[in-house]
Amino acid sequence: FGVTPGQSSFRFILDSGAAYHVAPPSFGVHFPLEPMQQHIKLRSASGQVLDILGVRKVAYRIAGLPLQITSTFIICDVKHVLMSIPQLTEHRNQVLFNNGPTGCVLQTPKGSVDVPRYGRLHALEVTLVGGPNTYDLIAEGDEDMGDMSPM
Repeated sequence: FGVTPGQSSFRFILDSGAAYHVAPPSFGVHFPLEPMQQHIKLRSASGQVLDILGVRKVAYRIAGLPLQITSTFIICDVKHVLMSIPQLTEHRNQVLFNNGPTGCVLQTPKGSVDVPRYGRLHALEVTLVGGPNTYDLIAEGDEDMGDMSPM
């Protein structure tokens, strides 16, 4: 689940307690790091205040879904990429926990995918796409799963 520089395949952990999508500084380094447009304070599950470095709009594909997705991640001092379930649901997506093979399904307006379980965690298998200007080239109709437009 950790992130190393230059890595292109990841597991995004689904987190019902995360207010925003967050990622470590080594995540998506070929996408520009932008300053935050608003001041927010983030805390870890233990209550520790997180240092925020900025935001990155990242393009990726989820294994099992035939579309390119963009999401904005707050880059801060975390060790894993966390996808905020509340933020996902604000963008017409549903995360359903069930008794199926994986115990979790992500439903988007353009399809659904089983979310694999790793121990007690559910994580999306994703691959980053493109380079520094990918966010300018995303075709109309591509899915946005949690872009934070106020930032």
